[in-house]
Amino acid sequence: MITGDAARSVNVPLSAFAARKAKKAPSEDALNISVLNRSDNSSLCRRLDELEEDQPTRPKKRKREVRAPSCSTQSLSQRELDTTPTITVSGPVEAAGLQRCVSSSPSTTHPSVDASALDDGELYVGGSDVGGSGEISSDAEVVPCKIAPVRQLSIFSPGERNILGDTKEGWTLRLKEHDTLAIVGQYDLWVRRGAVNIMGATLHASPKLHRVYAPSTHSLPVIRYARNPYGPANQPVEITILSCRSQLRLLRRLSWRFAKIWNRKPSKTGASVPCPNLLRSFGYLASSADDPLKRPLHCLDIGPDWQSLITQLAVAESPKPLAVMVCGPKSSGKSTFSRYLVNSILVKTTTRVQGVAQDGSVAVLDLDPGQPEFSPPGEISLLCLRSCNFGTPYAHPVVPPGSRLIRAHHVGAISPKEDPDHYLQCVLDLVVRYRRMLASRPSCRLIVNCSGWVLGSGLEVLVQLINHMALTAVVYMSTTGPAEAVDALLEASKDSKTPFHALSSQPTEHATRTAADLRAMQTLSYFHLDEPEGENLRWNARPLAEAPPLVVKYAGVKQVIFGVMVLGELLDPNCLATVLDGSVVGVVAIEDDSALMLEDRRNRNSFDERILDDDIEERLGLSNDTVQDQSGMEQLAATTGDPTDPQSEQDHEGALQHSRREHLNIHRTTVENLPYFTAANGACTPLDPSKCRSLGQALVRYIDRETQALHLITPISLDTISCVHQKKEKIVLVRGKLDTPIWAYQEDSQRMRKRMEIAGELDLSGWDEGYPWLKEVTGKTNTQKGGKVWRVRRNLKTHASDPDGVGSARSETGSRNTK
Repeated sequence: MITGDAARSVNVPLSAFAARKAKKAPSEDALNISVLNRSDNSSLCRRLDELEEDQPTRPKKRKREVRAPSCSTQSLSQRELDTTPTITVSGPVEAAGLQRCVSSSPSTTHPSVDASALDDGELYVGGSDVGGSGEISSDAEVVPCKIAPVRQLSIFSPGERNILGDTKEGWTLRLKEHDTLAIVGQYDLWVRRGAVNIMGATLHASPKLHRVYAPSTHSLPVIRYARNPYGPANQPVEITILSCRSQLRLLRRLSWRFAKIWNRKPSKTGASVPCPNLLRSFGYLASSADDPLKRPLHCLDIGPDWQSLITQLAVAESPKPLAVMVCGPKSSGKSTFSRYLVNSILVKTTTRVQGVAQDGSVAVLDLDPGQPEFSPPGEISLLCLRSCNFGTPYAHPVVPPGSRLIRAHHVGAISPKEDPDHYLQCVLDLVVRYRRMLASRPSCRLIVNCSGWVLGSGLEVLVQLINHMALTAVVYMSTTGPAEAVDALLEASKDSKTPFHALSSQPTEHATRTAADLRAMQTLSYFHLDEPEGENLRWNARPLAEAPPLVVKYAGVKQVIFGVMVLGELLDPNCLATVLDGSVVGVVAIEDDSALMLEDRRNRNSFDERILDDDIEERLGLSNDTVQDQSGMEQLAATTGDPTDPQSEQDHEGALQHSRREHLNIHRTTVENLPYFTAANGACTPLDPSKCRSLGQALVRYIDRETQALHLITPISLDTISCVHQKKEKIVLVRGKLDTPIWAYQEDSQRMRKRMEIAGELDLSGWDEGYPWLKEVTGKTNTQKGGKVWRVRRNLKTHASDPDGVGSARSETGSRNTK
């Protein structure tokens, strides 16, 4: 018990751990913690912060129910529209009907709470999609809790001989042969002398800093001593590990998923941490027992078969450029192997193979929409990577600065199974773009990271890629099957004379976040991106309700959004605004008007036809830009004239409206006047990926009926939208089957709730008033009929009494409310 004249004592409920601890101390009947004014910087207040980290205050459990948007539900920005001024940008952006709103409302910071007090030591109340209650919904994916054994993480003995510098911002040390370091947190790695190896990349001494993200949600990267081929044998290695003030760490204030994943200051003095300073953004761990949070940490240590194959592929000499396809079942290590292979290739010195200079970059074809490496979930992309990757996917939700995105497509789902035909067409278009890129860069190397769908239509996609991509190697990340997939891939590799390698998978034994949690973290990280700082990405920790939206017109002379497309089931047009409000949509640029013709394109073009067309274009000397300029934009160019002429701009707006009126598949809702696409049967066919591309994703914050504009939260820059508009390209919003962004609805309330807990205001009645789609429910409540989602289970085994499988599709309900 802490006492003081200015303190007031409150009784704090005991957790199970604290109750067991109290039994060991009979003299303590209850735990009383005094709450002081946090503006005081005394040692007593600092000690109080440390005690709260070890024994957090837990108020009475209150269940929060997340409601889906409805026609009468307050939107994310309604409570701020009256006080949020709109700043109109002059010039071509203003003419395009684009505005950027700037919120003038102050941050809802509690007067007695310092924001810096929210460190990685805080324990969030909750642990599910309706975080804050501590209860798990019935449809939540539960991670099996296993007792993790104590693991040795590092082989290094800190001492006076190998610790060269120890300051509050960095740690300089000397490594000898066989030394390894496991660091948790965020840091910049500087190799001062010799060479080290980390995540497949051998880094030599240079003034360059390498940013590393090592959270506990993934295996910790290991820094290893590496022999320097350019120096004497057994040369000592000197490195400096510097703290970095990355804003990614601050996202823990908005979501419990980002809590307790970085380093934390030790709760007890004398812990085996060689860095006594508490201000660093990283921490050294000799074993998993040294972790103050007792997390199931483990190192990223690949097997000898992986290392041997990576070395073989990275230094392979061939008359044709390296092209490796990495495939395999789910959670088999495809992304890890691809990351190691890309890093190993990028750090190789420039050489000449068969008289051709090697390119200093690697093309990455990311075909996994569920767990993409450099994009938010629901996207597949082709990019040119120029820097090593030393982080998790949510540490780089977009292409890092210095690299280049060649083309991306919005699949609209986290699995290709939702629409295999559209997924195949998107993959086909990216393959064609890569073949066109080879015409100007013949030595560009390619790494293809496939999805975990290796059966059925997914297997057909893999076989076609092997048959038509001129691969130099196929890597299958499993030695246990499925036999059907292995046999088909092995046969296709033999037919195309491509080497086939089967490696053992390395799944994670103790996962602290589910796949759904990692997708939510990656999406949250994407929408909180800020302007980059040099070669590093930056984030902002403001709730999206306080972020300035991008205001775009969907009707009128300055129309920017040409239409809205809803994929999947049939939709009543009167519910279109309800479906869009508060949802994540893909922002797609239409390069050719023929992409808007929503006829059935399934199986219209095969790989052979598209590759043949691509070869004809290469023989004619047509570049990518030339093909795009000639593909259907001539009619608009003839009617609009010079884009720099103001009169021409008005003609373009008129042509856009005229095209909308004549298009048979474009309609408008009666209330909001929203333009939407439908086919004759009321459904909606996806756009032709060969004539459109994805610009990114956006969160629909508000639909303004009076001004007929959409308020979008998106990291897409205003210049990008304006450039697309100036090119006379159309912009379409695609509403697919992505996860509901429940994290976005809870950000503001989560931050306020945590601040109230730290301030000692345990009476949280009415804390969630004014937050859209959130309702406080006390006690147990039964959801009424029709309040749950019916989900259809597919791919079930056919029962003997039902050989045709008519009754094999069962339905089950989840706890998420209908939208």
